[in-house]
Amino acid sequence: MKVAIVILAGLDNHDAMARVVNALEAANECKQAGDTVKMLFDGAGTETLAKISEPKHQLYPLFEAVEDTVHGACSFCSRAFGVWTTVKERAIPLLDEYHEHPSLRKLLYEQYQVLTF
Repeated sequence: MKVAIVILAGLDNHDAMARVVNALEAANECKQAGDTVKMLFDGAGTETLAKISEPKHQLYPLFEAVEDTVHGACSFCSRAFGVWTTVKERAIPLLDEYHEHPSLRKLLYEQYQVLTF
């Protein structure tokens, strides 16, 4: 199976953090099952990526388990949320396939099941 997990949630409250945790858990479950997994961070998710990819963050161990599935972060949103430099420094690809955003259509064309959190 091919699964694309799009994380749009920030970490502002328990509800948002729960979405991020569920996204990371879904990525881990799919990865362990042998699926092809691509995680994308868009919108407020770009800020989330900058935070959870920091080794001191409480979600870092879960992020680290699926870090190899990170396909990239939205280039436009990374700038809009002030994390472009951090994302770039961490060697995470900046996605700008469609008007400086990742192309979800391309994922559908490649027959990925797209999950959004």
